[in-house]
Amino acid sequence: MKKLIDIDAGLVIQQCSDVLHILSNPKRVHILLILSEGEQSAKELMYRLNSSQSGISQHLAKMRDGGIVSTKRYGLFVRYHLAMPEIKRLLIEVEEFLKLGGGRRRRYARGRDIKRSR
Repeated sequence: MKKLIDIDAGLVIQQCSDVLHILSNPKRVHILLILSEGEQSAKELMYRLNSSQSGISQHLAKMRDGGIVSTKRYGLFVRYHLAMPEIKRLLIEVEEFLKLGGGRRRRYARGRDIKRSR
């Protein structure tokens, strides 16, 4: 039988994994960066990202289901905003991580450098 702390830790790990999975798509990260500037409609995002409305809507639905974005309705218009403002801080931290050299391993793991070390 699992201890209560193990169950809670497992839940937190799963939730982190779910959020990071949603953020694993570059288009969704781009949408989040735009939304960090303020509310946008799907149509505005479509024009800013030069993407189809159906594609943007699918990304927004996935992020809405994950609790990362939420909507406000103004009559017939729906506008999207960050439901989790902490996501902006997370993206800034990832950018800092990359500036400090994080993420380099992945590039080498796919290239010739990894073959030489065998």
